[in-house]
Amino acid sequence: MNKQRNYQVELEQLKAAHPDLDHIPEEVAQRSAKGMNLLQAYEQWAAAVDVEAMQQENKALLEENEALKKEIAVLKQNALARARTVGGAGLGAGMEKPHNNVFLTGLETDSW
Repeated sequence: MNKQRNYQVELEQLKAAHPDLDHIPEEVAQRSAKGMNLLQAYEQWAAAVDVEAMQQENKALLEENEALKKEIAVLKQNALARARTVGGAGLGAGMEKPHNNVFLTGLETDSW
């Protein structure tokens, strides 16, 4: 039994399921030409495109995540280095201000 395909019916089904569709992608047309129902071919193609887009988005997010981790590590190292350094910005973490600095105490007295 040789079943005739009614492409017009398949096209109407596709348009009904996807009213915003304005053209049929080449991959869908090729699958349909090989005997697959037009709606099924389009839905398989759309699912594959969605998966690919999600994979690309995930890859981009992973790359951004790695870049942010590196930036955080650098910022932590910079903060640690600043904390260990005594300079014009103030005393480093864990360092105490000297209480009995004879030189500074002498300059601060009113006996001058």
